[in-house]
Amino acid sequence: DLLSHILSRGRVRGSLAPLIAALMLRSGYGLLRDSGRIVLEGVPPDLSVHEIGGAIARQAGMREVRDPHVWEINSGFPALAAHLLVGEQEDCHAARRRIEHILRDRFEIEHTTLQLDHQPGQLLQLDLALSEYAR
Repeated sequence: DLLSHILSRGRVRGSLAPLIAALMLRSGYGLLRDSGRIVLEGVPPDLSVHEIGGAIARQAGMREVRDPHVWEINSGFPALAAHLLVGEQEDCHAARRRIEHILRDRFEIEHTTLQLDHQPGQLLQLDLALSEYAR
C-alpha cells in the first residue's frame, strides 16, 4: 500500500520511466541481435567453424572437409552441413556415424547434413577410352 502510494505520485513515476525504457531497450537489443543471427544463418556465438572442422578433419580416414556451414535453426538448436572426403578404402557409413557422434557429444549439434564421398583414385583417361570406341 505504501509502495503504490509512492509510485502514484507523478514525480516518482516520471523518474522511473527512463529506467524502464533502458531495460526495455536492452532486452529488445538482445532479442533483435539473436533473431537477426538466426535469420541470417550466422554461426552461433558459442561454436567455432574452425574448431568443428578441425575435429572432423582429425578423424581416421578423413581426407578433406569442404564447405562446413554451422548455423542455428532456432535459438539453441544448431545445425551443420558439410561435404567430406574419406579415403578410397574407408567405410563412409561408419565415418559418418563417428562424426555425428562427435558433433552431438562435443559440440551439441544434433541436426547434420553430411555428404560423404570417397576420395577419387586414379581417374579414367577419356581420350584413351574414346579412341577405343572410335575404331
